[in-house]
Amino acid sequence: MSVVAIVAHHERADAPRLVREAATWLTDHDHETWVHPDDAAAIGLDELAAGDGRSLSDADLVLSLGGDGTMLRTVRLLDGAPVPILGVKLGWLGYLTEVEPEDMIAALRRYFEGAERGRWVIDDRMMLDVTV
Repeated sequence: MSVVAIVAHHERADAPRLVREAATWLTDHDHETWVHPDDAAAIGLDELAAGDGRSLSDADLVLSLGGDGTMLRTVRLLDGAPVPILGVKLGWLGYLTEVEPEDMIAALRRYFEGAERGRWVIDDRMMLDVTV
């Protein structure tokens, strides 16, 4: 069993449906799942909110539902913790998020199948700290 945290873009109309779809699939496959509390409250899914004291760094995987801004927010929330992020593109460009919403469940399935066999590759990205 893995722990999967979900971070979602607050203003995307399809975010609540996709969060619920992901949470249902993950729970049905024996993974503990929770949503970042700010996101759960903003999209009306309080029942999926993380309990007090939970941190994204406690997760084995973070599912980031949004665009590049949501991916950057997810990275910032992880604060350097070495947790893989699976980005689902709800924006337009998708430079940092490459999974389409309709492929989300297939991508989760591939991730967990690969994790069991040690066959997935994590693409490390550089993070800059800039002060102006």
